[in-house]
Amino acid sequence: QGVRKHTREGRFFTRDYPHIIQTAANVACSGVTNYQAALKEGLTELSRQQTRNRHILLLTDGEPTQGDWLVREERRVARHMKVAIHTLFIGTGQCPEILDVLSRETGGGGFAAQPASPDTLVIQKRG
Repeated sequence: QGVRKHTREGRFFTRDYPHIIQTAANVACSGVTNYQAALKEGLTELSRQQTRNRHILLLTDGEPTQGDWLVREERRVARHMKVAIHTLFIGTGQCPEILDVLSRETGGGGFAAQPASPDTLVIQKRG
């Protein structure tokens, strides 16, 4: 299992929001969660950019089950590159503590969303 990186016309960064929404709506879950691989890919893509405004949104519905669950190297690289990692946990279970650590250490925001009804999510700021 690995990270599936989505691009639009060969570009990772895009403002084609309808395509992003369509892609996100058609994601199939496999039961494996690897924060490390996803963050590594995001940090690699950001390292190729000349911008100073660097942010990653890590969106997950699960606890890590593969890779380094504490994402030690990715946290170090993000701090070195001055990348703010924002986290959003969506689910009914407890938000994994490492998401709060990631947000806090990198200057990002941490959030958790839980279903309030079949059509509604309640989003709370964390830590």
